[in-house]
Order: sequence, then C-alpha cells, then structure tokens
Amino acid sequence: MFNWESRARAFYYLLFLTITMFVMNITKMAYHEPRPFMYNDIIMPYGCSNEYGNPSGHSIFAGAFNFFFFLDCQYGARAETINKVRYSIALFFAITLTVLIGYARIYVGVHTYNQVLYGWIWGVWLAFYFHICIREHIIAHITSITHSSKQVDFK
Repeated sequence: MFNWESRARAFYYLLFLTITMFVMNITKMAYHEPRPFMYNDIIMPYGCSNEYGNPSGHSIFAGAFNFFFFLDCQYGARAETINKVRYSIALFFAITLTVLIGYARIYVGVHTYNQVLYGWIWGVWLAFYFHICIREHIIAHITSITHSSKQVDFK
C-alpha cells in the first residue's frame, strides 16, 4: 500500500503532516475559543488538555489524514486501475472514521459542534488542496533531486 521505496512520496507525506500540525496550532492560537467545560460547569470532560478548542485538532487530523490517504491511494495510480468496489469501501471508511472521531470529541465533552465542524472543514480542505495543487509538484521535485544525473565525488 505504501511505497516507502520512493523518497518523494515519503517526503510528501511528511510535508502534509507537518503543514496540518502547523495549521492546527496556528488556528487554535488565532481563535482562542474555549472548550465547553471551560465556561460551563455542568460539562465534565473525561480528560482533556487546557489549550483552546477551536478547531478540534482530532477533527482536523481525522478529516485531513483519512481523505489524504484515500486520495493518495485511489488517485495516485492511473485512473484505469481504480476498482469501484475498493474505491467505495475506502471512501466509506474515510467518511466513517472522520465522523466517528468528531462525534467522540463531542461525546466526551471536550469540543462543541462548531469546533468539530471547523476542524473537519480545515482537514478535508488540506487533503484536497495537497492532492490537487501540490502532490505532483512535490513528488516530481524530490524525484528530480534524488535521481539527478550528476554524481558528486567527495574525494
């Protein structure tokens, strides 16, 4: 499933995870929206950090990585090789895992609906942006660097 022999694809994954983490931290600092238990004494969370809650970091990563992985596996190959059954199952799991993780964050009382929804929006947007706008350029660039015809002799 993973093509870890390809440094370019591994770098692409690493870049995606780094940018996703960066976006999550910057948006939390920018919005300063408290978590539900910070302003409502009735809500008792099952355990949570004390940082701000908007957007939900778990929702960003769920939406981002599930759809990123789905897009990379399904559309990374040629379009003729896409199996409709495998495509449908992979899309079902990407959507289901994303929704379940967001619901769990609301259920345990550490996020509100808008924080989870905002996290999903950021995550899915990042996944599609990377796949549509950045994927080919990054992979081609790293491949050209690692497979350059010049050999450097350090003697």
